[in-house]
Amino acid sequence: MYRNIVKRDEVNKERIKNAATIGLYIFEHNELSYSCELTLKHDITQNQHNDAASYKIAELLDLCDHALLIGKSGASTDNSVDDDGTEKLMNQFIMQVDLAQQITTVASRLIQYGHFLYQKMHEEAHGILNLQKLLDKLTNDMEKWEKIVDQAQNEHYYLTFFSAHHILTFYYYFKSIEQTHDYENDVSNKEICHYLVRFVNDKAQLPKLPNWTGQWPIVQSENDFLPTLRKIGAILHNIFTDIPRRIRPIPDDIEPIFADTVFKGRIFVVDCQSHSLVPN
Repeated sequence: MYRNIVKRDEVNKERIKNAATIGLYIFEHNELSYSCELTLKHDITQNQHNDAASYKIAELLDLCDHALLIGKSGASTDNSVDDDGTEKLMNQFIMQVDLAQQITTVASRLIQYGHFLYQKMHEEAHGILNLQKLLDKLTNDMEKWEKIVDQAQNEHYYLTFFSAHHILTFYYYFKSIEQTHDYENDVSNKEICHYLVRFVNDKAQLPKLPNWTGQWPIVQSENDFLPTLRKIGAILHNIFTDIPRRIRPIPDDIEPIFADTVFKGRIFVVDCQSHSLVPN
């Protein structure tokens, strides 16, 4: 039994060594879960034990647990001397996985927040330095995207009713009917957009043909984000302002509730219990 445990530790140590030294961290958009998926791969020809050369997040976390145990056992048995560099290698692998998890979290936010350039995400990084650079890049892109979306929503009132992810859905739908002049071309996005506009106004109708001037901006860089969002905001404005307004007369026999009266210069509190009336 002792031999089996020792052998298992050696196998795990070799796996961690390969992952830390020749492992390539791959970050991709998982369209089913609408999030970033992490995979670590390395060249199987360099693997002495011929085990799987691909690891998902659960397997990486399991290897991290083994790395912690191996590092602690090495530190307890000796003496501040790490001749084969095992403890250093274990710490290096743990840092890599920690950075990879942070990247996965930020990348998932970028995907879910509707960032135009991360909907077909595929990023690769090797080693702590490259992982840190990728994390910094994604974090910076996230901050810029949030500011641009906020600016667009400040300029176009109807964008405030929708999350950035919903705005991305509008982008796909409007772009598809402009390119094909066939609103049935993108059935799933059409259905989602239909419910989104009806949420704001139950009489709102999606355009079946392009009802705007000019072509869609081609989103290739950060400079294209704001013009595209502005165009979506303008189309939404046309959708909702074209709806005839119904004037509802206020009955004359309504008795005012003095407890609900708001007076100028006095503090008051408003509580809205209906979530359907509160935009995002």
